[in-house]
Amino acid sequence: MNLTKIEKQLDIVQKKCRARTITIEDINQFITRLENRLKNIMLKKDWQGLIFYIDIHAQNFPSAYKFTPESTVFILERKKTTWDISGIKRWGTATNSVYAKNLMDEKYQKAMTKFLLNNFWG
Repeated sequence: MNLTKIEKQLDIVQKKCRARTITIEDINQFITRLENRLKNIMLKKDWQGLIFYIDIHAQNFPSAYKFTPESTVFILERKKTTWDISGIKRWGTATNSVYAKNLMDEKYQKAMTKFLLNNFWG
């Protein structure tokens, strides 16, 4: 990962934002936790091609909110030996912090997401 490039993207995306933002440290902490979880269910050589949509600030908001607040999210893709940030955007805050994509089948994809969400930040 090119930290300078990621820092520039974060600065552009979060230019006028004050809430639900992320830092390089947040991304690195997430990757460390993700790797620790993945080691329990997959061989490292099988990680290639995995894509995760991550919203560190995911939460449910009371129905009194008249809009969906935005948070900074990033897309993490596993290359052959490293992780790559393939996108950083401001999106409506999700209800789950991790979504697994690009897996073999939908059943496995849902199981992976459920496993990763189970006490992920605890």
